[in-house]
Amino acid sequence: HAVTSWQLPVLRKGNLTVFQMSRTLCFDLNTQHDRHNEEKNIQVDVFTENPENLKFQLEVIATPDYIAEANNLTSMNLSSLSSNFYFFDFANYSAEFALIKIHSTDSNCTVVSLQPPRCPVYASESDVQFHGRWITVTKTAGISVRRDDYPTGFYLVFVALMTNVKCEHYQGIGPPDPESSSPQSSELRLKMVEFKIMTLKGDPSTSALALIGPLLVYCAVISIILIVFSFFHRV
Repeated sequence: HAVTSWQLPVLRKGNLTVFQMSRTLCFDLNTQHDRHNEEKNIQVDVFTENPENLKFQLEVIATPDYIAEANNLTSMNLSSLSSNFYFFDFANYSAEFALIKIHSTDSNCTVVSLQPPRCPVYASESDVQFHGRWITVTKTAGISVRRDDYPTGFYLVFVALMTNVKCEHYQGIGPPDPESSSPQSSELRLKMVEFKIMTLKGDPSTSALALIGPLLVYCAVISIILIVFSFFHRV
């Protein structure tokens, strides 16, 4: 199983110090053991360089909506120091494509990543762009996923960013310039996100073309009729 680690407190530019953090733990869903065994053992090791004893609180909470179901609207609250991810299993559906619709009521920049269902899950601002496909999102976005690309399903990862630099300077799927930076807020950024996954039998781009095609033909015929009418009217 994967090893996940982080440090507290977290020091950020802008005089922001955070003493609390949350992470969703990852299990490798490519193995039969992890797909069917409901009991998991978690080992936690705590280290400090402080010579004095420190008090801390650790809480483990089950994630009931960890599995994303088709046509269900899922909502979440993110912060710039916590991420979230969900698993979608193509094996539960006969569809060849999945269309993910994402919406938010605020414009804070967020990275949404598609990753194979194995550990570790890259779910922090520093590493989310190094694995799988990803896009930047402010308010609305959509992603189409082929079953052939993720036959065993995929993780859908949401990471709220400290600034809007990546959203302002980059469009579409691809890696950002690591040198890009802007002043970070002195307050923790919060974001509400909701998404829905819809399953499709065919390629959504092909379906759209099939709908637009007849309309284009109709417009072309009308244009020809108007041109001919105008020509004979002048004669």
